[in-house]
Amino acid sequence: MERYGPRTIDQEGRLVLHMDVRKQLGWEAGDTLSLTVIDTIVIAQRVTGGVNTVTGQINELGAVALPSEIMQQMGWKENDKIDLYHSDNIVVLKTAA
Repeated sequence: MERYGPRTIDQEGRLVLHMDVRKQLGWEAGDTLSLTVIDTIVIAQRVTGGVNTVTGQINELGAVALPSEIMQQMGWKENDKIDLYHSDNIVVLKTAA
């Protein structure tokens, strides 16, 4: 699993995904992602069908707005540093050490 980070959450709750990560995963602006919280990590995965989790879209700059319920559950706020890992077709977000 490759590591890209830390990334910073902006005032709108957005986190920009590194261009290399988006290219490797084939993710583009307008793609819908499912975001799943598991303990101390968030897993992002591109939605290809019906999904039962919170979703967000990638904008043209590669940013994903993190829903407020995930921000609250993770205890994240503006300017927090988040490590980003990716493997196969998922991105894992974790509070930076």
